[in-house]
Amino acid sequence: MKMPTSLLKQSIIGLAFYAGLRYMPFFERVSGDSMCPTIHNGDRVITNLVLLPPARVGLDDIVVMEVYEKNRRYIKRVVAV
Repeated sequence: MKMPTSLLKQSIIGLAFYAGLRYMPFFERVSGDSMCPTIHNGDRVITNLVLLPPARVGLDDIVVMEVYEKNRRYIKRVVAV
């Protein structure tokens, strides 16, 4: 069965839009000193929405966790796996 051209174009545009949002960088300002001496209060960091499975996160990696209830993001170092 042949897919209509307009549906194919819409699918490609939708997929490109989703991929662009998923990998688009976000600029965050750090608030707090819990990551010193690596990241200091007031520093700016670049993050993205790449979701890694837990098996890919390793010791000493820096991760960003989003807590929806508090509408905040936390930057933390992995200290145990």
